[in-house]
Amino acid sequence: MSPELAPMLLTRICRQWREIVVDTHSLWCRLSVKHFDLAEDWQSVTFRYDLWLKRSRGRPLSLALQCYNDVTKSLLQPYMNQITYIVLRIPAVHQLSAIDLPALQELTVLSHHSLVGVRSILRLPFIVSSLRLKGLYGFNIQQLCPSDSIWARLTNLEVHVNNPYTFLRLLQLCLNLSSATVGLMPTNDNVVRALKPFTHTKLQSLSIGGSFNATPHSLPY
Repeated sequence: MSPELAPMLLTRICRQWREIVVDTHSLWCRLSVKHFDLAEDWQSVTFRYDLWLKRSRGRPLSLALQCYNDVTKSLLQPYMNQITYIVLRIPAVHQLSAIDLPALQELTVLSHHSLVGVRSILRLPFIVSSLRLKGLYGFNIQQLCPSDSIWARLTNLEVHVNNPYTFLRLLQLCLNLSSATVGLMPTNDNVVRALKPFTHTKLQSLSIGGSFNATPHSLPY
């Protein structure tokens, strides 16, 4: 955590500014937690993170995690009921399966490795309204299971699929979906089978394109 990042920078202007910034709880609701280096004084680092989160005073939190280990788990434990939006890099996903995030509404997963950890993501015990899978190319129909709880309340989905049949199956699973952004993988299959008609009663916005890359997802601070 850099002292040059807002809102920390504002606390250094003068005492009056510091009091105003510390009491403006909405300024402390976004945080990016970096990978912990064993060479660092992790106790000092976690103290600063914890101080930041305490200043949110119970407001909804948006977090970006580059890692999830015992240190991160301990840091976030008091704030589980506040976390509504989380961005995860793929190595951290499987470690979250035993964590309860009752307030979580939006989940974004970043990866530059094709299909790594997809089943771990779909089996997470979170019921979210928005799911973005960035960099997980070639999502296929074999990975879709109707019993996965993650489909239940999805209203927004961003995913890359390997063919139109997988996309159609996704629509059938996500009956509450109102917005979808879908990338289709190029295929060498010259035989295109007819798709059975399907009417989705709640879909309002649909964007279909070719390959789209996983772009770095960062929070303002």
